[in-house]
Amino acid sequence: MAKLAVGKIIRDRRLKAGWTQEHLADRADLSTRHLQSIEGGKKGASIETIFKLSKAFNTSPGKLLEPLWLSWKEERVLR
Repeated sequence: MAKLAVGKIIRDRRLKAGWTQEHLADRADLSTRHLQSIEGGKKGASIETIFKLSKAFNTSPGKLLEPLWLSWKEERVLR
């Protein structure tokens, strides 16, 4: 689930910025194939990759992953 959630966050953020996968991959110094695998939930993102993506989006890793944190927190409250 977390891989899919992180991929969705990255994809949504990229689309909101109006960027292609190639553009984001270039900004984050990642291969397009690796980014595609993350966005598709096939691969997880290492902490280094999260740092690179955060820098590319000009935000902090905490802000980038905040939707995941809030979702996780909400799930725990409902249990």
